[in-house]
Amino acid sequence: MKQKFLTKSVKLFLSFFLIYVLFSFYLNWNENSRLDLTLAIVNEGTFSIDSYYQNTGDRSVFEKNYYSDKAPGLSFLLSPVYYFYKSFFGMPELHHNISNMGVSQGWLLVVFLSIVFTSALFGALSVVLVYKISKYFTAKELHRDIVVIIFGLASLVFVYSRMLIEHVPAMFFSFLSFYFVFRMKYNQTKKDYSFVAGIVGGLSFIISYSTGLVILFCFIYLLSLKNWRFTLKFMLGCFLLLLILIIYNISIFGHPFDLTTFYVDESLWNETGISQQFNLNLSNVPHVFIRILFFSYRGLLFYYPILIFSFIGLFFMRKKYKFESILISILSSLFLLYNSFLSIWWGGASFGPRHLTPLMPFLMIPLLFAMKKIKLRYIVPFIIISILFNLVGMQPWEEKAAVILRDAPITYNSILNSFESFGNPIFDFYIPNLNNNLFRTFLLEQISPVFQRHLFGFKIVLLLLAIIWHKEIFKLTKLDKKLKKLKWY
Repeated sequence: MKQKFLTKSVKLFLSFFLIYVLFSFYLNWNENSRLDLTLAIVNEGTFSIDSYYQNTGDRSVFEKNYYSDKAPGLSFLLSPVYYFYKSFFGMPELHHNISNMGVSQGWLLVVFLSIVFTSALFGALSVVLVYKISKYFTAKELHRDIVVIIFGLASLVFVYSRMLIEHVPAMFFSFLSFYFVFRMKYNQTKKDYSFVAGIVGGLSFIISYSTGLVILFCFIYLLSLKNWRFTLKFMLGCFLLLLILIIYNISIFGHPFDLTTFYVDESLWNETGISQQFNLNLSNVPHVFIRILFFSYRGLLFYYPILIFSFIGLFFMRKKYKFESILISILSSLFLLYNSFLSIWWGGASFGPRHLTPLMPFLMIPLLFAMKKIKLRYIVPFIIISILFNLVGMQPWEEKAAVILRDAPITYNSILNSFESFGNPIFDFYIPNLNNNLFRTFLLEQISPVFQRHLFGFKIVLLLLAIIWHKEIFKLTKLDKKLKKLKWY
């Protein structure tokens, strides 16, 4: 029998890919730093961004040469995208100012294409991956659908799938690594995915160093299978990708065990008056840990209250999946602790605690178990609130913590060492400034005047989603039988 092309997985991918692409968003420093390295590689065959560094503050200096201070993996992935652009349109006009003034249409188009083929693409694929793994934990299709909606629209994934930033691509490859290892344990075919799991795990690490926590998670999980060949093949796969990072480091520093992250341009930070942020007192860590979990200033459970049920679900999950529930609990604690040790723990210019993005797919698993024990009518309000918070955040971002640190470091430290709040961005900033910003397609509006029409992008999304899901919509509206008689499909 001929298999349908528009399977549910394909529909999910197309739906979320369209949403992430059309509502793509651009700030400046973070994206520019990654693209600067990509331009240096393609245009000049070098890792030094000396020709491009003036458009970003996210840069490092080593022996009088400038480099991106980011992990290089995303810039490597962007190289074929930029090469394609350059082959057809030529080199984009550059802007050599740190305030991102005078950004050319060509540069914006490069940013947009980069989002399309990295963050949006891997964000949509992550949604499909969550849907696929969910079948191992529940037989209820409704629960699987709800978890997919939560993951794609009511978590950090919605925010960072729309931006050229490392979190979602790194999340996808690290969770894909876990998915392969998980299938080796629970799939009856007993296929060996260990080498491939190592490859994609290593790729996630060179995109974002924080996913090393997930790679450790996968390594421990493989050890539980008690097959040393699986473990060795996984380690070999990781090492082959890490060789890319080793070569990158040797070419810059002359030895493999150094990172551009350690050589941030201090003169720039001194000029902005916030160089203190690189000297975090360890006594602050407990306060920061609690802040990024509960507080109104970018606290995970404040921005996304639906995730409260993920932590509740860990308790229900332990009966059948004790080992997995323990590992997810440890992984969650490590990511929160890692974020607490960061100097810029609030994530700089961001929405919510962005460094916790790789944790999102793992929190969807215990959420399924919470749904089995808790009635949906108690869960749905938390889903709605989480989605609404993401929607109001679809506008230029605030960075109050950085402003306080720059203008009043004494005040900043006194607040940080207590449980006083830095503020409530959702209610103090985003909702009051919503006005005409809701459902704005900011990046596309800068590229084409067509998208400057009122809600033009939003209407396109609704139309395309209606086409993709028309059968399901007809069934929901009880028109299915009538339309079948008319032979509409």
